[in-house]
Amino acid sequence: MADIEIRMLGKFEILMDGKPVLAALKQSRKATMLIQYLVLQKGEKVTHKDLTDTLWNGERSTNPDMALRAIMHRFRNMIDAEGLKELETCIITSRGYYQWNPTMECRVDVFEMEALMEEARRQLNPAAAVARYERVLELYAGRLLPMSCNEPWVETRSLTLHVQYRIALFQVLEACKRKGENERIVTLCRRAIELDPYEERLYLEMIQALEALGRHEQALEMTRRGNAMGCLHHAVEPERVGVVSRQARQADRQRRMEEARVQEQQRKQEEQKKKTLREKQQAAQAAKAVKAAKAATSTTEAGRVGDRPYARGRAYKADRYDET
Repeated sequence: MADIEIRMLGKFEILMDGKPVLAALKQSRKATMLIQYLVLQKGEKVTHKDLTDTLWNGERSTNPDMALRAIMHRFRNMIDAEGLKELETCIITSRGYYQWNPTMECRVDVFEMEALMEEARRQLNPAAAVARYERVLELYAGRLLPMSCNEPWVETRSLTLHVQYRIALFQVLEACKRKGENERIVTLCRRAIELDPYEERLYLEMIQALEALGRHEQALEMTRRGNAMGCLHHAVEPERVGVVSRQARQADRQRRMEEARVQEQQRKQEEQKKKTLREKQQAAQAAKAVKAAKAATSTTEAGRVGDRPYARGRAYKADRYDET
């Protein structure tokens, strides 16, 4: 069986046995969004209407239903053209619903990252928690679906994942400082600055680590770079980085509290969205049951009406027989 992997952090890519497939998706933005949206629902059923509303949010379309069917047809043709039998059943379509096949074995970096963060949160062993945070840093290659970053269904999830990445990063940095691993701190901060070029604490941590390694010129260069970017709130001298770094950590704690509040609001919004979807599904099922019950009642009534003349005839004959 082929190893299927879907990457959504930093870029969107589908791989089979480590090789990218379905390159033709790049030619169809709607087909790409369809796959991305269904994958992020993690096997949940999505109604036809919700899907068209998502894909054509605020856009004019004469017939989005037909357009959605055309996109599905195009996507299946892409799979057939590359002979990807393992992906033939990746999308399940049922009456009024679309669903990413929950029984299909595939790895999704977003779900792996979320699972690792949850495992780290529950870990009682600090070393085991840090090991999971390290794996999160390896997985996080950038913001969620950067080519679709302005879509409402991407923005919320992207912010949540970036907050989790920051938590993992600073936990690993603190562990490195306890061990005196300054070279590792420099490596982590350099990569993190590429993803978050305006994060003050990253510059301060890196400057401090470079000073500890005796690389004063590089520390000065990072100071100049941070000041030029405008992310260092005050002109910082490398010798005073320790004091400023402590102040930055205090500010960072306050920012994390604010991020946690935002994250909690987003979680409640997601729960409300799922609840609304469940209620819609239950209402649709109830309406379907009522319709079926009415149809069954109509059939029964028709049968009774059809039987009445025959029943009357038999009764009439019986009466005549009794009279004779």
